[in-house]
Amino acid sequence: MNKEVSCVILQPFINALQKKHLSPETLCAGVPYDLPYLTNKLERVEWDVYCTMMANLRPHFTEDELVQLGVEAVETPMFHTASIIVRLFTRVPELYAWFAGRPGGPGTQWFACITGSTVEVARNRVIMTLELPEGYRTCREFFLVTKGSLTAGPRILGLGLSTVTMHETTRGAIYDIICPEGGGSLSWIRKAVTWPLAVRRAARELNDANETLLARYVQLEELQGRSQRQAMQLKAAYDIGRLFHSDLDLDSTLHAIVRSLVEVAPFSAATISLDGVTDEESVTRYTKAGAEEPSAAAVTRALETRGRHLGEVNVWLKPAARLQDAEELLNYLVPTITMEVDDALSFKIVNDYRASLQRKVDERTRELQEMNDALKRSQAGRDRLFSNISHEFRTPLTLILGPLDEMLRRTRNRVAQKQLSTMKKNAEKVLTLINQLLELSRLQSGDVKLSAHESDFVQFLRGLVMTFRSLAETRHIRLTFQADRESCPLFFDPQKAETLFNNLILNAFKFTPDGGKIEVRIRLPRNAAEVLVRDSGVGIPADELPHIFDRFYQGGYPGQHTMGGTGIGLALTKELTELHHGTVRVTSAPGAGTEFLVTLRLGRSHLKDEECDAPPPHHAPRAGRQPAPGTRRRPVLPGRKHTGPRKTILVIDDDQDVRMYIRGILAEDAIVIEAADGEQGIERARKVVPDLIVCDVMMPRLDGYGVCRALKEDLRTSHIPIILLTAKAATDDRVEGLETGADDYVVKPFEARELRARIRNLIALREKLRRSFTIEQVLKPRGGFPGRSSEYTFLQKATGIAQAHMGDESFSIEAFSNEIGLSRAQLHRKIVALTNLSARDFLRSLRLQRAHDLLCTNAGNVSEIAYQTGFRDPSHFARLFRRQYGVAPTGLLKSAPRITTGA
Repeated sequence: MNKEVSCVILQPFINALQKKHLSPETLCAGVPYDLPYLTNKLERVEWDVYCTMMANLRPHFTEDELVQLGVEAVETPMFHTASIIVRLFTRVPELYAWFAGRPGGPGTQWFACITGSTVEVARNRVIMTLELPEGYRTCREFFLVTKGSLTAGPRILGLGLSTVTMHETTRGAIYDIICPEGGGSLSWIRKAVTWPLAVRRAARELNDANETLLARYVQLEELQGRSQRQAMQLKAAYDIGRLFHSDLDLDSTLHAIVRSLVEVAPFSAATISLDGVTDEESVTRYTKAGAEEPSAAAVTRALETRGRHLGEVNVWLKPAARLQDAEELLNYLVPTITMEVDDALSFKIVNDYRASLQRKVDERTRELQEMNDALKRSQAGRDRLFSNISHEFRTPLTLILGPLDEMLRRTRNRVAQKQLSTMKKNAEKVLTLINQLLELSRLQSGDVKLSAHESDFVQFLRGLVMTFRSLAETRHIRLTFQADRESCPLFFDPQKAETLFNNLILNAFKFTPDGGKIEVRIRLPRNAAEVLVRDSGVGIPADELPHIFDRFYQGGYPGQHTMGGTGIGLALTKELTELHHGTVRVTSAPGAGTEFLVTLRLGRSHLKDEECDAPPPHHAPRAGRQPAPGTRRRPVLPGRKHTGPRKTILVIDDDQDVRMYIRGILAEDAIVIEAADGEQGIERARKVVPDLIVCDVMMPRLDGYGVCRALKEDLRTSHIPIILLTAKAATDDRVEGLETGADDYVVKPFEARELRARIRNLIALREKLRRSFTIEQVLKPRGGFPGRSSEYTFLQKATGIAQAHMGDESFSIEAFSNEIGLSRAQLHRKIVALTNLSARDFLRSLRLQRAHDLLCTNAGNVSEIAYQTGFRDPSHFARLFRRQYGVAPTGLLKSAPRITTGA
């Protein structure tokens, strides 16, 4: 790189280093020059060397100090020498233009490698750009110093400082300069002296331009005639091409060509004759348009393409047409005409072949249709046979299963019970196979329609997997369920999806040995839900995999004769998957287990309108006014017509999957809280006081019976309904649970509908009991008290405390809860659960009831009775009384009989 930076620009830095008591040698670190060389004002250094020296100074100077160095550089004697003349003839903007770009100016002396430009955007505003070429290092210090020099530039003209704003770019900087007015007081002399010279120079330039224009004019006249002829040819060619490009039929194309030659081009008549041979087929055509004029000149051109002769075109000129123009036009059009004719011939060949092929396809289609109809008739006959046989089987099976159930209920002989149970199990298996066969026949015949609605697919499949827990525990198989997310809305038919995945999971149990592993997992890639059912069973040979979804197919695997089964379950699985517009794939190897992958699409765009059904009742949107923004919708359990707050349900179970499944069943209708064991459940029940508890029986630390007994004996929780869950279905087990105070009993595995129904019934019963707990009934029980004795005892205790403080207007809810032995929140939840009143409303209702009794007996005036029952303000008491009883206290007092005493 050339030496492109003058050492003059380095002198201010050397002076500044000395002022900072730093050695000027600091400047020379890492560069090939010593200080004496750099102080020689006649020498120049490379730009890269200059950038290195600026990097050496960077730790010692701030940005403001660098700008100030640029200001001081303008005040050097070099500028003072020229300032006297410059300030007379130069304005400030002109000074900046000279500084940045004028050859020989100080700018090019200081930084020859930097290009500069200025634009005077206003009288006193200049935009200057300084930029390094490609490949040069940037040096921010240089542009900061330049900013200072530009700021002090007007001092050369004896003016004040400019205001300079610097914007850095990738290879330089842009300076927005607001400069002071002034300078150039004698600039008019410079303009007057140079004006005559400028006029002469302009006159010479104008004369040269005039001579050049005259020469160009002559050339343009010569080209004009040629352009007009070419324009006519191009227009004619365009119009003709537009006319005969619309049809590929051979005869239509030939007629369009000759017609356009007569209508658009300067021809009175035109003919095309074809006599070529294409693919061993002779094609002969003759087409004519127009009528030739007597003694008109004729022009003939051959039509040839790819070495083949197609024919020829003949045209006759109009009387006023020039032969040369006609020949040029025809020469220009012949390639296009040849191409069009060749395309039309090719189209004719293809069209003829297509017609022949279509005839063959029609004949073959008729044959296939006849074969298909015969196959459908055969298939329909077979399906009717299977259907009829299946229906015939179902009738005797029903007559077998009914008496078997009756015999099982009546017999007490254990041997007989075991034999009858085996008979019933196998009869039910036969019935299941028959039902599957019927369902498969209906699916393949198209009689089964999808009835899909949007529901939580994760919770659905989690509940389905739970039903196999007992079987897994019996065979010591590790059954796991995983999902990428806790929730996934999906459009599917729950009944058919249950059959689909039941078959896959049962198939996994069938071929997984005891102590093995079965995994069910939901993966959620983009726009799909994938269900993976993987087992650690015996596996399937590779040659059997393509056939396992065929109906009635039974394959084999090493060491076994057959895979077992009827070959219906997996065929039904495939049909149900395809009914959902999904896919099912299988991968397996002997000894490595089997993996089924079912893929279902998200959304409903792939479903027809008739395949989508309305959601079940608990998913239906609530009718009436929508909730206000920011408020939470308050759904209730299915079947309840109630607009109160959501119920709180506590689920106690040591199995996390069971808790998540129950949460999925109830979360949309109630607030669900969880506990992982009995002791934790008791603690949370006492703290939260839920509306209902669902509790498992078999749990570590404390079983469900102990939880039920503890909660029913506790005053804070005795009113809460409890449902016990267990796999123990014996009568003695149920009786034991009910004797501990449980309100209901559900046997695992259970259906979601059954659990929701039982919860709904218990909450409805609790609502009915709560409506029975009126304040009057509490104060004056007649004919027995509804509910448990513990609940009545609690209300009697609460009423007694309230009556003891009836006249104490300062008696608060805090004092009430302390005296009864509960926290404020527990007292509130307990009273709400029993009376549907808050603790404050309960206390107020007792006082109003007492006031009512006193008014009815005319025991004093309204104010006296208000103070006796704990109301500070008689008017406030009157409003509350009227709201509760519908009559003013004064009205009730007037109608009450007066009590008089004898003298």
